[in-house]
Amino acid sequence: MDVTGWNIASRMKMPDHCFGNRQLIGCFAIVPAAGPHVWAISDVALPDPVCIWELVYYFRPTVAARIYLRIGLAATLPASTADMDAADEILPYFGEPKTGPNQLAVVVEHSTPMSIKLRKGMATGGKKLVIDLLYGNSDGYNTVGLVVSELPTKVPGWPGAWPAG
Repeated sequence: MDVTGWNIASRMKMPDHCFGNRQLIGCFAIVPAAGPHVWAISDVALPDPVCIWELVYYFRPTVAARIYLRIGLAATLPASTADMDAADEILPYFGEPKTGPNQLAVVVEHSTPMSIKLRKGMATGGKKLVIDLLYGNSDGYNTVGLVVSELPTKVPGWPGAWPAG
């Protein structure tokens, strides 16, 4: 059965095995010194519509660091705080409220991988992942990514077409 006409919320109710293959789309940024904002954008756009399964991030500071991170969706690389304010919000109820994407504060002493499980469906309009990084007291290397897949477009036939397990 074709479900391409269903809205995002209805398609998100389908079981996990109906979704497409998952892929990791990410951004990499080097923050050269404490203070300046650094913006980055993914090489590829997110599927539209998309299921975001997980947010992953990895910080490698040179010393213990306070890191301020904003994550959003935009068509182009932000060049200012105003550009980042215009990005689409991915985590609307998490972090310090800001105009546009909220700000996450992270304190790390060593190389630190982190992840947040989501399973969030949303329209992307073909936009890319963008990040805004600000280090409070250090420099470092940063990778931020989203594990994503396309939403289901069909329901497997019945009976017997559902995968075992």
